[in-house]
Amino acid sequence: MDGEGRQPLDWSKPPEWFEREDYSYLSKLTAAGWLHELQRCSHLCSGDDLSEWGDWTKKFMPAFIGPPVVQVVDRADQSALRALEKPALIVQVYLAAPDGVILKEFQNVLRTAREAVPSPVKKPGPQTVHTEFSERHFGRWLDHKVVELCELDAWRRTLPENDRPLDADFGRWLFSKYSDTDKALADARKTLNAALASIRALWAQVERTAANSLPATDPS
Repeated sequence: MDGEGRQPLDWSKPPEWFEREDYSYLSKLTAAGWLHELQRCSHLCSGDDLSEWGDWTKKFMPAFIGPPVVQVVDRADQSALRALEKPALIVQVYLAAPDGVILKEFQNVLRTAREAVPSPVKKPGPQTVHTEFSERHFGRWLDHKVVELCELDAWRRTLPENDRPLDADFGRWLFSKYSDTDKALADARKTLNAALASIRALWAQVERTAANSLPATDPS
């Protein structure tokens, strides 16, 4: 019994809505799809009013829009440069982007600049830049059930405090196959926090991919 003489709720099983939920779509997400999910999760984890809990949470996406990853700084004053330092290209780099995206975007900027000022040295060779979000990152988010955990956290906040399930219950529901469900849940929380912190970097990668996929326009 609780302080009001009521029998506490039985959380030996997850809520019906969670048991009905189908998360199989997560395994098919691209980087853009994961960006959508993480931005939705960021909203759910923010503690906003979720009194109208429902299907809208699957569709809502508070889109993050950042600056270009690498851009030429036209306003930079090159008059302060010594003759020995010219010709020069002054760029602004968005450091929230993955290194691989930054380097590729810089290569694009440099390639354009080289049309006006050719390189004095030609050195062919394959590119070795791979530091971007990949299936390995997405697989880790899947394994740690970051979306499911975020939705459970958001749902729990809508319940009266005395009726809320514990983290131990979450651990059993999400990681029943693990010998230490408490540790599995703690690892999942760390992974969720890291995933949410990566939204800006993932956006930069997705934005670059989207821009490169646009059809070329005819200037005429």
